[in-house]
Amino acid sequence: MKKIVCLFIMLIVLMTGCSQSSSLIKEADSHKLDQRVKSFADRNKSKNGIYLYSVPGEEEYLIVNYSFAGQGEKAKFLASIRAELQGDILTIDLDVQDTSNLQDKRIKPLSIYKLNKHEKAGSIQVKVNEQETPIDVVGS
Repeated sequence: MKKIVCLFIMLIVLMTGCSQSSSLIKEADSHKLDQRVKSFADRNKSKNGIYLYSVPGEEEYLIVNYSFAGQGEKAKFLASIRAELQGDILTIDLDVQDTSNLQDKRIKPLSIYKLNKHEKAGSIQVKVNEQETPIDVVGS
């Protein structure tokens, strides 16, 4: 009986941790985006990178673009994304993989995520495949 209770508690803890990550970042519907966010994404869609749309007092968006591959290069794609609040740092972990198949359906032109930054988060840290990575452009 103790094992069942212990297993149940572990399951609840695991589910709570997963829901926190999903509540901090969520894929945005590109059709419902503010025109300013769409314009920022359009200005940065011609090259691969990680972009942050940030206007003080407004919602923030992380834009990930891996839609271009040079001749002879493998194409990259975003396999998964998760966010975690660690103290006053919002850490966003990107799992980026590559493929030789340029027709792979996992390759997206742009991935746009709405950040539900907690008030305690003073900064954002992005990690690509566990390596801290700078954001290419921060703007509005």
